[in-house]
Amino acid sequence: MGYRRAEEKDMERLMEIVNDARKYMEECGFVQWTEEYPRREHIFEDIIKEECYVWEEEGDVLGMMTICLGGEPLYDAGEEFCFKNHCKGIRIDTYRENHTMRNFLKKNQYEQCGVVYYMEDGKDSERLTYDKILNC
Repeated sequence: MGYRRAEEKDMERLMEIVNDARKYMEECGFVQWTEEYPRREHIFEDIIKEECYVWEEEGDVLGMMTICLGGEPLYDAGEEFCFKNHCKGIRIDTYRENHTMRNFLKKNQYEQCGVVYYMEDGKDSERLTYDKILNC
């Protein structure tokens, strides 16, 4: 049980997780992931760059995360990974309408610290950012 780097053999399961997440977000009344992102090629690129990780229990992949180091936001629900790798903090962004994620972050001592804008489908997409300082 634990995190490991994703491999190409995980691709089908990762796409199932992405599609399940899209459905859940839609049922909650917001769209954070579109048909344009993330797509198979985005996940594959993250695997090649060794930035995609899976949570595995008894051989079953149950979750995934992408960790981008070097100036990019750090996406991580697995703080243990960050502690082991001596990260000083975690930054996560999410859509304003993603109340499930925002509640998760608040319960786990993340502080809202700002707003970022990404270009999506030719227009700015606003996201709330959250930080958590780690005492490694």
